[in-house]
Amino acid sequence: PSAPPGMALVAVSLTLTSASAVACEHAYKSTDLSLPRQNIVLYSYGAGLNLLAATALREEVSLADLSLSSLTQHFSGWTWAVVA
Repeated sequence: PSAPPGMALVAVSLTLTSASAVACEHAYKSTDLSLPRQNIVLYSYGAGLNLLAATALREEVSLADLSLSSLTQHFSGWTWAVVA
């Protein structure tokens, strides 16, 4: 029997996560910038990529739809335990 498709997706996710961690570590060690400046660069790229993804995948959502209660309405007790 073949593995379920979810297992393949988990394997791909783990591989991509591991590869990105190795690439990030290489970037940290191959530059002469101080650690705080490296963090600024890293988080700037992250914010830029998130903005790009949010813009590309944007749906018409009003600011009223983004209230805290609407974002957390489907949280279970386990989710709140992890958040806490």
